[in-house]
Amino acid sequence: MQVRSLGYLTDLMVRRLAGSQITEGDGHLVVRTPRNPSFYWGNFLLFPSAPVPGDIQRWLDLFAAEFPGADHVAFGVDGTEGPLEMTAELDEAGLTIDSSTVLTARGLREPAQPPTDGTARPLRTAQDWEQAVGLRVAVAESEGSATPGHRNFLESSVAEARFLVDQGHATFFGAFVDGRLCAYLGLVSDGGSVARYQTVETHPDHRRQGLASHLVYRAGLHGLEDRGAATLVMVADPVGPAIGLYRALGFSGEEQQAELLRAPTMQPVSGTSAPTDPVKKP
Repeated sequence: MQVRSLGYLTDLMVRRLAGSQITEGDGHLVVRTPRNPSFYWGNFLLFPSAPVPGDIQRWLDLFAAEFPGADHVAFGVDGTEGPLEMTAELDEAGLTIDSSTVLTARGLREPAQPPTDGTARPLRTAQDWEQAVGLRVAVAESEGSATPGHRNFLESSVAEARFLVDQGHATFFGAFVDGRLCAYLGLVSDGGSVARYQTVETHPDHRRQGLASHLVYRAGLHGLEDRGAATLVMVADPVGPAIGLYRALGFSGEEQQAELLRAPTMQPVSGTSAPTDPVKKP
């Protein structure tokens, strides 16, 4: 399957580097992440175009065959066009539509007001990674998604981030205030021309202090100058507050990434990638 969406191309890059299994189906891709089965966007089917009448039941049957026992259903829809339209077929299947905006930059503008307190550096120690789990849990609690199973998902996601760092595929940066991790994000690259941001999150007690902007800028410089990337990719909620932050730093673009999801009751929807995120992504 020839993938067109820059969002999905970089999602698949991250999945491959993280050790996910990506296989060709009959006109679709199967993405499987055995180490984190509750990660919706690590365990999904990717189709080349939007469903036409009659497709959804076939898609559901394919998903059930590939992921027996899964308590979610997740379909990616390749392409760069606008969001999907809800249909009676989607509604009857209990599927919701999520659309994200894929942004790119070849250079970044320095934040207008860099934070005056705190230290920004790569995560290195076991304590750093433990704090990353704590930060992600605090964000989940603030969003009302801290269900019992969600902590396991977050621990697996942070373990995957650490694996990517250990393998030389990523750098995860943190903003520390008095030794406490207050903001967190990653940049992943396979050594090619594109680097993808992951998991931009700020502790609820430290938002609107410029920490995330500073980390996005610093990680971008790292990607362009140290990793040799020509293009930085960020996937964002098109209506959330974060997209304005990214545009202010120099990101632009209107490519849309479409997803269909049926989440189990009381399960968090966040997954990857992406930027408190994650969600939408990891």
